[in-house]
Amino acid sequence: MLMRVQKLRILNKFGRRGRRRQTEFLRRRTEVQRVESLVKMEKKGARLRSKSCQI
Repeated sequence: MLMRVQKLRILNKFGRRGRRRQTEFLRRRTEVQRVESLVKMEKKGARLRSKSCQI
């Protein structure tokens, strides 16, 4: 639910013209999230693997 809401907010923020900006922004954000999730997995263990795969 939260991911969908965030995407809608991003769409509203950039509008239809800013699709390129939005995609770049989303790519950067997903990369950051991947790195953070990897760090969390190293700290907490394999519990978060199933959750991170679902996203």
